[in-house]
Amino acid sequence: MSTPFNHEKGTFKMKAIVYSCFMRILVSLVLMVVVTGSMVPLREACAAGQDEARALEDMTGLKETALRPGFTFHIVEITEGIKNYPLERQLTNILFADFDFTIIIAVGFTADNLDIKLTDKEGYGDRLMGIALAFYKYYSQPFWGSVYSGSSGASFTMSIPVSQPGVIVWLYSGYQRPSLGENPYAYTIELTLPQ
Repeated sequence: MSTPFNHEKGTFKMKAIVYSCFMRILVSLVLMVVVTGSMVPLREACAAGQDEARALEDMTGLKETALRPGFTFHIVEITEGIKNYPLERQLTNILFADFDFTIIIAVGFTADNLDIKLTDKEGYGDRLMGIALAFYKYYSQPFWGSVYSGSSGASFTMSIPVSQPGVIVWLYSGYQRPSLGENPYAYTIELTLPQ
């Protein structure tokens, strides 16, 4: 004999799941703001140290390589019908703290996929990578890709399915090895959300 479904209990469970997901996202955002906020003074201190190192270098003729940790943080919102929307990125080196973190809010009701294309600029021999975490209404899903830029190509695309009313994507991107070329550590992110 089957027991009847308790609608009130089911509604309560669903609200608890949604509230739990919302709290996790909120805590993650707060932690990211705290971490990035604590890195800004570090970056300014490094820049001040570099100025002193340059002055010392000019005086003594010594050559020193300064490692400059840094990061870039962006929030972008796109809607259906946008094609090849370019985002320019310029990093400084391959330290763990030097990366780009972009939150992409894609709003769409009929789109099949959000395409994120990363392209290395001006130079072969770079290893460009991207890791994306897509947040849907009730679950999240990871995506990733990388490219070793050369004559066969210097870009890769991550296709992320979009469900109503859209998707929020956290995109972490950067280089896995020292960058070469005329403008090292430079790349573009192109966003496409067809209608």
